[in-house]
Amino acid sequence: MEKLEEIPFGKAIVFTQTKVEADRLAKHLRSLGFKTAPLHGDYSQSRREAVLRDFRRGRINLLVATDVASRGIDISDLDVVFNFRLPQNAESYVHRIGRTGRAGRKGIAVSFSPVSDDNRFIRIRKLVGNSFEFVNLSEKPLLRRRKKKSYRR
Repeated sequence: MEKLEEIPFGKAIVFTQTKVEADRLAKHLRSLGFKTAPLHGDYSQSRREAVLRDFRRGRINLLVATDVASRGIDISDLDVVFNFRLPQNAESYVHRIGRTGRAGRKGIAVSFSPVSDDNRFIRIRKLVGNSFEFVNLSEKPLLRRRKKKSYRR
């Protein structure tokens, strides 16, 4: 994997740790040309349902969410789950990545983990096994302006 933007997806969820982080990241991703919206517990039930409806219908293809979206939400055509921050515990990680690869489909989970998250990563690895590919992104830009032609790959 040379660059983050080379990960193909039709629909993806980016999980964050906090509501503020979800709002800020969604705003930043929109400024880069992504069709995105935040989803978190500060939203009313009707607003959360509207965001999910837009996501299912393809009006949004990148959902930026807290763990409110890690359980009980079934998006059958979700291609990728990004963990912008690793969750506090390994079980939450399993619930997050369990959103992709449903109904017999393959899915991809990508986690960004600074060295300070090493203990979290070790706990996750113990729970899910050795199924990780490590990529050093320290010298590569993580976010670039989205090319109009490449939304659906």
